Amino acid sequence: MKTRLVRSRGFVGPLVILGLSLLLSPLAGAGTAVAQGLSAEAEFSLWLDDMERFYDLRPELKNTRGSGWKPYNRIKWFTEQRLVDGELPPVGARYRAWEARLEREEETASLARASWFCLGPYNFAGRILTLKFDPTDSDILSAGSASGGLWKSTDGGVSWVPLTDETPTLAVGGLAILPSNPNVILIGTGEGTNNVDRVGGVGILKSTDGGLTWNPTGMSYAVSSGHGFHVMSVNPSTSTILAGATTGLYRSTDEGDTWTVVKDGGDYYDVQRKPGVPDQVYTVKGSDAAGNGVKVSTDDGV
Repeated sequence: MKTRLVRSRGFVGPLVILGLSLLLSPLAGAGTAVAQGLSAEAEFSLWLDDMERFYDLRPELKNTRGSGWKPYNRIKWFTEQRLVDGELPPVGARYRAWEARLEREEETASLARASWFCLGPYNFAGRILTLKFDPTDSDILSAGSASGGLWKSTDGGVSWVPLTDETPTLAVGGLAILPSNPNVILIGTGEGTNNVDRVGGVGILKSTDGGLTWNPTGMSYAVSSGHGFHVMSVNPSTSTILAGATTGLYRSTDEGDTWTVVKDGGDYYDVQRKPGVPDQVYTVKGSDAAGNGVKVSTDDGV
């Protein structure tokens, strides 16, 4: 199997929820927006307007089970929280802002910077998607969150510091720490869950200095793709890495620099290795038209 660069399939990013909206569009007759050659953001805004008029003309559907009224309102609320001057941000805006910030930092590297500290509040809940201990020190652990980035603790979880505030996405769905060198950390960015407010990722990022700095790997997606990860697993004997994503199962034999597609399509929700026999791998596939269930490999995921 040839190694290849995995790139975005072009799915519209901030409009990952558009798939659900299209299921309802025949009701509202919103298909005219597509024919006008508008941007995806403009199409979606017109769709929301069409749906609002549709339900205003049929108020009885607002209390009718299965009419789409509640899904429409969830999508509407989610979208309105992200409007800038009444419009959705352009696709890839956050990634371009990240690139621009890096350029400015290079230009002003010699200038003094102000110090910032957090004032709180600290009582907000969030979703933790992955948790891993350092393979050489059980007091060191890292936690990846749905939209708050990767955090690290060196005192058994008493205190935490963020590691990915400067990356182009703060969604961490998978995490791998190499047993042979714990300073090598990989994160599979993007939520794997198919919820309406899912945060998309940019593929797999790699750090070789314990999380201080990050770089892209051979698996790169546009943040607009809505792509995400469920799990990452490292073979402690060979350092082979398996990554379960929303688009299949991927494998790396060079510490995450390049990736091959082992299984294409479907969600791969979990990867577990047999204790004492790390080459024997179990993975769980779902959300596909066929072939869902538990899969077993006896050759390290090949």
